[in-house]
Amino acid sequence: QSNGSQTLWVNGVKKIDMQNMRWRTTTDLRANMLRLDNWTSYVTKTEHLWMDDITVWRP
Repeated sequence: QSNGSQTLWVNGVKKIDMQNMRWRTTTDLRANMLRLDNWTSYVTKTEHLWMDDITVWRP
């Protein structure tokens, strides 16, 4: 079924709002993990990354 969705907010601004998505075409390949990676630019200064209000659910 094409009944999935994906929404991404960055600093209070909605950047992605996709509805009626078909994530997988077989139950053998269902999404089973959320991975949040960090990237560094290898500069010699302090960098910060804040993440909040992350919601993942399934019916």
